[in-house]
This record gives sequence, C-alpha cells and structure tokens, in this order.
Amino acid sequence: SLVTAAEAARRQGSHRLAAELYLLAADRTPYEFEAERLEWLVAAAEVGAAAGLPGIVHRAADAVLAADAHRDQRVRVRLALIDLSGQALAERDEVFAAALVDAGDDPSLLAPLRLRLSWAALVDGRLGPGAEEA
Repeated sequence: SLVTAAEAARRQGSHRLAAELYLLAADRTPYEFEAERLEWLVAAAEVGAAAGLPGIVHRAADAVLAADAHRDQRVRVRLALIDLSGQALAERDEVFAAALVDAGDDPSLLAPLRLRLSWAALVDGRLGPGAEEA
C-alpha cells in the first residue's frame, strides 16, 4: 500500500518520497476512512517539514485544519508549520497561539510547543523568555 511504502521511505530517510506518498495515500482515501486520512495528512506535514517541503506541509496542514480533526492532529500540523519556518520563528506567533489553544492543558501536546517557544525566544535574542519557556 502507499502508506507501507511511505513508512519504509521514512525509515530509510527518504523524507521527500515519504511525504509525497503520505499525501497521495490521503488523497486516495475514501471519505468513510476520514480518521486514517487525517493521520496520513499529519504524517505528510511532519515528514514534509523535515524535508523542507513547504507545498506539501501547507497543503496537508490546510486540509487537517479545515477538517474536524482531533486536537492532537491540529497541534501536530501546527508544529510542522513551525518547524518548516526554521529560524524565522518570530513570524509564527499566530501559529503558536492557535497551537497553544488546541493543546489545552495536555502536557504531551504542550511540551513540544514549549520547547519551540523556548527556541523561538532564544533565536529572537530574548534570553529571559527563552529560559522561562525552557
């Protein structure tokens, strides 16, 4: 299946191929398998961010955010958008804010966000807020 091939490509470090295959799998998934489709879109966004593929990341993230996705999926695609921005993290304030709302009080969702907020503050030269987030 496309997902099996995407997982194999991901394990082998072929992030571009994996992201494309996850996106293709999501595109070909029937509506009745929406949960799987959303998970493959999230995987496409995550792997696409690792490969620096803005087109795939934005397309997958837009689809997840437009759907009735679970909050962990929403946070994960927002993290992919943040990761895609590299050191231009200061430009992602709205994405950070939306991800924090989606994360609520779930520590497993807040931890990766707080890490990135710390990194954003440090990259921006704000050592106090960076240390506070850390």
